[in-house]
Amino acid sequence: MKNEEVLLTSSFALRTSNFSRKEVTRLRRIAFATAAWVAAITAAHFALNINWAVLMNDRLPEPARKLNVAYIPVT
Repeated sequence: MKNEEVLLTSSFALRTSNFSRKEVTRLRRIAFATAAWVAAITAAHFALNINWAVLMNDRLPEPARKLNVAYIPVT
């Protein structure tokens, strides 16, 4: 009885699958490429848009910190 249930379940899963093995592989490649693209853009953002010196300065002990003065020049 249990074997029949497993066979019915697996055959049902095979019948309801709308994608062929080739399509699933293509979709996985697209998903991997999209994830890699997002990771690359995120890494570029962190490298280019974050002032790491200021971020690390905040983690130093208070006597070793440098004073960062920010201003907006007005002309």
